[in-house]
Amino acid sequence: MHIFVDESGQFNSSEQSKFAVMTIVTLSDRAHDNFCNFYSSTFGAEGARAKSTDIDFSTREKIIKYVKKYPEIRYAAFVYDHHSTSEDAIAMHQIRQVKKIELGIERIRLTAKHQSLIKDLELLRNQLRKLSLPDYLKVILLVEILREWSITFAFDYFYMDAKRDDWIMRHVFDMQNNPPTFIRLVYSLLAFSSNVLVPNV
Repeated sequence: MHIFVDESGQFNSSEQSKFAVMTIVTLSDRAHDNFCNFYSSTFGAEGARAKSTDIDFSTREKIIKYVKKYPEIRYAAFVYDHHSTSEDAIAMHQIRQVKKIELGIERIRLTAKHQSLIKDLELLRNQLRKLSLPDYLKVILLVEILREWSITFAFDYFYMDAKRDDWIMRHVFDMQNNPPTFIRLVYSLLAFSSNVLVPNV
């Protein structure tokens, strides 16, 4: 299974773009191979990357019609409107997220166990604290879109013919900056939020 995550637009200024978009596309292995063949025949160059700004309307329409025919290609998008909230609100969210992690660290310290987990959480807290507001916003949108994937897509794939997929999750993140740091933070936040109600971490 292939899970592609991509972003578009700027996350740091409403003057540069009114909206920022985070998109996730999931394809079974079979659907991925079929799409690669379709892509090669459409663009005439295997492996070459096409930017959406370079694709004319008729080609976009052709791609959309292809995707709509295949239920094994699933997609979702989060659109962020720069006018929907203020930088103060994003900063407050960041402060609260850091505080949640600090409370988790203190709770674990009371058991005098899991020292390596404490170190991991301290690193997570420090990295979140250092993020600029645009980068923090991007991390949170990544967390939300992966949560959306787990709810919307994973259930459907349990009922898919096993021959179509080998169930190895291949995540492909196309980030404009800091992809390794972002991905570590996203996975940590997902794990942390999943375990928040578990008393024995």
